[in-house]
Amino acid sequence: MPDLMTLMTMQEKYQPTLLSLHGVEGIGIGSVSPDSAEQGLIIYTSRELVQVGQIVMRDGEQEVKVRFIQTGAFVANGALPLPTAMDAKEYKARVRPASAGYSVGHTEAGIAGSAGLVCAMLIKHAGQYVTLPLTFSNKHVCIHDNQQSEWPHIVQPGSADGGQDEEDRVGKSYLAWSLQKKDDNFEDCAAYYPVPYQWDRFTGVYPGVGVLKEAWWAFTNQLTGCLKVGRTTGKVYGEVEAFNVTLKVNYEGYGDLGTITFKQMTVVLGKEDQAVSLPGDSGSTWVAPYPGRSGEYVIAGINFAGPADGKRSISFSFGPKVTQLQEEGTPLIPHDWSFGDKCITVVTPDKKSQLIMKRMAESRRVLTKGASLFQRDSIGEAAVRHLVPSTPITYFRSKL
Repeated sequence: MPDLMTLMTMQEKYQPTLLSLHGVEGIGIGSVSPDSAEQGLIIYTSRELVQVGQIVMRDGEQEVKVRFIQTGAFVANGALPLPTAMDAKEYKARVRPASAGYSVGHTEAGIAGSAGLVCAMLIKHAGQYVTLPLTFSNKHVCIHDNQQSEWPHIVQPGSADGGQDEEDRVGKSYLAWSLQKKDDNFEDCAAYYPVPYQWDRFTGVYPGVGVLKEAWWAFTNQLTGCLKVGRTTGKVYGEVEAFNVTLKVNYEGYGDLGTITFKQMTVVLGKEDQAVSLPGDSGSTWVAPYPGRSGEYVIAGINFAGPADGKRSISFSFGPKVTQLQEEGTPLIPHDWSFGDKCITVVTPDKKSQLIMKRMAESRRVLTKGASLFQRDSIGEAAVRHLVPSTPITYFRSKL
């Protein structure tokens, strides 16, 4: 049975050729059959390419099993019309304080996605350290276009669910990662801070779980029993089907992007054939039980796309976002735990995970040519007047 490093090497070697084939939508690492613990490569297709569900790929002395799954093409949630009839009506409602999973969006008519992770960021402003509450979601939920020509306000619920600018305004876009038309992408991500500025305008309590304090190193099949709350599908469960997936996602007209490539993605299959990723679920956050710890959960990833039937979620790992922002000098801290001793930490459970995380991080740096690929807006004066002074927490103090 090949180990994980061997599978990653085989994938990297052959995926350019495989993804150039008509009908191949993605390739990643996962179980060679639904009930097997053996790991191999998974190829996602939009048409039938082989008569059998599994083949064997050989490279010298290495032998890897390859499983084919026909899903159809992958589409960004925001590129399809919102469903007209779904049962999760409660997550389309106006709620204060604003919470993860509920309908949000920028102010353009007909927009609705989902609020994702609610936390806070430690930043230095006017010579002192302050905490800035943030809610993460997808870029196509928070920003009108990929060019970031403006930083729009955010309403809750989203305009498609009746939200109106000013009376339902909860935030202003602040962070956004660029989506690349020709180069590889690693996230569809943005974040906003509260407007009008009030610390309790957001709540960091994830519905049914509590405050999240740790992010898993990467959204892999080390995590089981995954849970997500989103605007359209509501509270759903799924299991990681494949990780480290390179795939193509169609954005239709958003930002004139068309179909673009993402790397290091995770595919989550809904339990019992249920839909887990439909239009309106953009930005919803997967969480999972902390392996080996009863009652504790970790942040896993953020959903942004899937096939048209919604039975699989395409998500990016949130751990690399935590690491990147720490390296930028602006660590994330739990929103309702902000004056504690720790920032949100990235969990690497063993040495093998640490080696793989390092390899994935190096891959990102090479492919992005060292660029951070995200932009910040300036913080509005109304927010500056209300920023909460904070003593530098342990992690950040050690980096000063």
